[in-house]
Amino acid sequence: MMTVIVPKITEALLADGVNYLIDGEVRLGVEEVDLNTEPPKIAVVPTGDTFEMVTHSFSNQVSNPLSAVEAKKIQNARALRTRWCGGEAHIWAKDYTQGDELVRAFISALDDLSHGFYKVGPGKWVQAQKVIASGRYYVLVFSVATLVTKTPYINAPSNTIAGLTQCCGKS
Repeated sequence: MMTVIVPKITEALLADGVNYLIDGEVRLGVEEVDLNTEPPKIAVVPTGDTFEMVTHSFSNQVSNPLSAVEAKKIQNARALRTRWCGGEAHIWAKDYTQGDELVRAFISALDDLSHGFYKVGPGKWVQAQKVIASGRYYVLVFSVATLVTKTPYINAPSNTIAGLTQCCGKS
């Protein structure tokens, strides 16, 4: 599922003016966590999922559908569970000020792509000698809600929670 979420985070960051990441995008995977990296950089590491009952307001969350047919398909899909896709955002910055701005921008990007259906925290500054030499390093725990549905739909609008759900809720 993070393979769908991370590019959307990059798009939202770029729209927010964060166009100075060293790799030009948010990177995905534990192999991207390199404590000797040059800032600024963001890498997302998937950590695991939890599943909960679906709330009515969440299951009906659809905005800007591609077409009336797509909107009906999404709204009629039987929601089985809410899947909370968990991850850690590893954020490298040149200093605390830039780090705070990247944390704010990352949380804003989560809000943009999930319409408020996300959780953040805890977060922490990592104080390691080799990290301090090349900037500041922050780790933010987060999760984004997606729907697991009985009826698969793949072409849901990309700017909705439903757009993050792949066929049958599988990633």
